This record gives sequence, structure tokens and C-alpha cells, in this order.
Amino acid sequence: MTVHHLPTVDSTQDEARRLLKQSSSSESNNDKEDNYLAISATEQTKGRGTSGRDWIGRRGNLFLTICIPQNDIVITPTLLPLKIGCIVAQHVHDKLLQKSTSSSLEDDTKKQQTQPKVSVKWPNDVLVNNDKIAGILIESEYNLQEKVYWYLIGIGVNVAHAPTISQEGKNRGRHSTCLAHHGSFAEEEDAKELARGITASIIEWVEASRSLLKDKKKVASDLVVQEWSEWAIFGKEQVLRDKPVGYGPVMPIRVESDGRLRVRRRGGDEVLLCTDYLF
Repeated sequence: MTVHHLPTVDSTQDEARRLLKQSSSSESNNDKEDNYLAISATEQTKGRGTSGRDWIGRRGNLFLTICIPQNDIVITPTLLPLKIGCIVAQHVHDKLLQKSTSSSLEDDTKKQQTQPKVSVKWPNDVLVNNDKIAGILIESEYNLQEKVYWYLIGIGVNVAHAPTISQEGKNRGRHSTCLAHHGSFAEEEDAKELARGITASIIEWVEASRSLLKDKKKVASDLVVQEWSEWAIFGKEQVLRDKPVGYGPVMPIRVESDGRLRVRRRGGDEVLLCTDYLF
């Protein structure tokens, strides 16, 4: 499918909403090829992350929204951000590996020692060497005319720039990094190419999942949990951003079949997280 690219938008999420409404109110449905819609931008002026927090949108990074009818998603909905995180992590890993393998073969030992470590952090971040390189925001939209609910899958990847992340206040979070910091991909076309690749992988997964028989759909959910767990780093303490200071850090143990994260507090008691944010 085609990724519709714009030079500047306020938010790819909001632009996608506008295009969904326009296409449903017109006779033409050309923007929604194969029942999907994808929007990317070179610059985003009013991006947002989870819970309405700011997402800094410098020119040269990747800003992407993919719209998919909710009925096309066969896995447990709470697993969707985990699956998208796995797809983004794979593309980031491949780009970094592509850069690594392009250097001299004489440096194989050194490359193995310095190869950046890509991982996922529950529920919607991708990390490189424990710094944030990508985030995912999933929202929904109801089209009254078509009577269709849509998932708006927002993806941001730091390609050319790593924004400075505040360590205080409502927007505080983990330090950031970008592909360029690891010696790769600093041109606007690189962000466009990455957007096209991520979009293609997501649509390919959606189409493959839709073809499953009803009794196989649980298998699709189980595979997401397994795949995400392979990308994740367990056994390392993290902080819950929106808990009181005295709550203390928690240690991720495993992700449950419904996408919730089981963590252990320092006192030994275990807690299931659903809407919390770790950093």
C-alpha cells in the first residue's frame, strides 16, 4: 500500500482522522487502499505521546500513523502495542545491522562487541542500549457514516535527531537516542524508507492474521507474547512514572497472555500493570 507523505503536519494522528472523515464523506475511496490508510510526515509540530505528553517532532525523524479497521485485528487488543513494538524493533535492528555489515570485514570482532542492543520496554517503547529510540501510541476513531471502528497506530522513530528528554515534570522520561547516533541514516529519505518498511510489515502481519481459522487466533496472541518476551529485558529494576515517589522501583518478571506486565516490588509482592508507564 502507499504511504501518503506530507512535509509538515500538526500530528499524523490528527491528519489521519481528517483523511478518514474526508474519504468517507466523498465518493472516492482512493486514499484507503486495500482498506488501510497510512500517513507519514517529515516534520510534526504538535505530536503527542502516551497520556497526552509531548512528542518532540524534529525534521528528519520518522512520524507515521497507520489506520486499520478494528475488526481486522484478531489478537487480544491489549497485545497490539506489543506486536507493533516488535515490528519496529526488528526494523531498527535491521537498519543498525545493515550499517554494521557495510564496514570492513576486518573489524568483525570489534563489531560484535559494539553492536547496539535493541530491546522493547513495556508497553510501547523501543530502546537501543537502554535509551529510547521509538514510541508507539494507539488511539481509536469511530467513523459514523461507515459504522467502522479504526485503530490509529502512531509510530515515532528517532532517525536523525535524539530529542532532549526532561527528567522532571509530566514529560519526564528515559534518555533518548537516534539511528544517526549509531553512525547511520541521517537523511530525510531514510525516514521515508523506514516508514514504508514498517507499514508494509504491519499490513503483512494483519493480512496473515486475518487468514487464520477461528481456533487458531489464540495462537496468534500467544506468538505475540512469545516474540515480545524475546525482545524484552527482564530482571532489571524500572520506575513507575505516575506513582508516588515512595512507591519505589519494580522489576519486570513476565508479560501475561493479555498483555499486562507482572512486576515484583522490592518487598517481594507481585503486581500486574495495565496502564502504567515504566522508565
